[in-house]
Amino acid sequence: MTTTSFKMNGRTFACLFIAAITSAIVLFSCQKGDDALVTENSLRSKPSYSSDVLDKWMTLQLRLMRNATGIANHAFGRHFGYTGIAAFESLKPGMTPQLAAWSDKWNGLSGLPAPAQARKYYLPANVNAAMATINKAMFPNASAADKAAIDSLELALENEYLSTQSAEVITTSSAFGKAVATAVFNWSENDGYKNANAPYTIPVGVGLWKPTPPAFANPATP
Repeated sequence: MTTTSFKMNGRTFACLFIAAITSAIVLFSCQKGDDALVTENSLRSKPSYSSDVLDKWMTLQLRLMRNATGIANHAFGRHFGYTGIAAFESLKPGMTPQLAAWSDKWNGLSGLPAPAQARKYYLPANVNAAMATINKAMFPNASAADKAAIDSLELALENEYLSTQSAEVITTSSAFGKAVATAVFNWSENDGYKNANAPYTIPVGVGLWKPTPPAFANPATP
C-alpha cells in the first residue's frame, strides 16, 4: 500500500479504529426489533440499536490479545484497526450516503460486497458475523478455548437475534458480514506486516532515531 494525501493508509491503525468504532456506535443506541430492519432502497430515519454486540466483541478481542503468543504488544494496533473497519463496513446497508462514502478512503481496500437491493438486513447480525470472522482470521493461533469462545459468542448473539428476526434475515445479514470481514482481512495481508522485522539498516544523522541505553536495542518493527 502507498500513502497519498487523499487516501488513508491501512496502517494508520489508531485513527482507523477510532473512526470505525465511533461511527458504528453512532448508528447503534438502544432499540431492538423490527425497527432495526433496513433495505438499500428504503432507509429508515436513522434507526438506532444496542451497542451490546460491539461491547461483547471488543471485550472478547481483549481476551484474545491477552492470550495471544508470538505477537508483540505494540502490534495489536493492526487488530484494532482492521476489526474496526470490518465492523464499520458491515453496517453499509444501513448507512447514509455520507457515511457510506468512507469506503472510498481505505487505501487499496477492494472486494467489499455491495448491499443487495430490496434485501432486509438486521444490522447487529451483520456486525456479529463480521467480528467473528475477522477475529478468527487475525488470531489463527488462538488456543482451543479462545477459538471456542469466538464460536460461542457468535452463536449466542445469533440465537438472540433469531428470537425477534426471521432466519432469512439473519442468514442474509450474516453472509454480508462475513463477506465484508473476508475482504478486509485479505486487504490486511498486504500491508507489509509480515516483513515488519526484516533486516534493517538504521540511518545515521542529526535528528534521526538511534538506539538508546541501557540495552541499545534495535528498533521494533522498523
